[in-house]
Amino acid sequence: MFTREVRYTRCWIGITPTYVVDQDNVCFVSYDMFFPFVDQSLMLYASTIVRNTVLAPVLGRPLNPEAAAEGEKFLSASLSKIESVWLKGNGRFLLGGNQPSIADLSLVCDIMQLELLGETERNRLLGPYKEVQQWIENTRNATNPRFDEVHKILMKAKEKLQNPRLKGANNEGGESDMKRTLHSRI
Repeated sequence: MFTREVRYTRCWIGITPTYVVDQDNVCFVSYDMFFPFVDQSLMLYASTIVRNTVLAPVLGRPLNPEAAAEGEKFLSASLSKIESVWLKGNGRFLLGGNQPSIADLSLVCDIMQLELLGETERNRLLGPYKEVQQWIENTRNATNPRFDEVHKILMKAKEKLQNPRLKGANNEGGESDMKRTLHSRI
């Protein structure tokens, strides 16, 4: 069911298989059917927004506000669905769980791409979704220190993207320092 990398990540942050497979088979079936759609949606729409706004100039591509707006529309629908369906219950995690699952971690990591937009834009996109924001924080806290360790590169890129001096700084070959940094990390 999971790739080798996901199994490794699950073990690395301390999520054991009992948290991944809910004891209630009905919940597991619902999760199993819906999770790939939500995960792919969040990853696609969040990356569309980031790629067509803050990353485009760094990568030497034109801004595409229409694509970013389309991504925002669908991201909003996905976040709304997570909040109205998947975060219902007494627990702090998906499907009312008391422990994070690999689904929690995967979806939160997809949303973390929005950090690259900066605080104002990120807050604008996530602001209406208070339960999603709390879930992100719950997942982060439950999986730390590994969560922050894994996201160090993202936070360094965010700092560079927010620094106006570095945004347009070119080296002697004409390639921006930020572009060179991003490519070296990918």
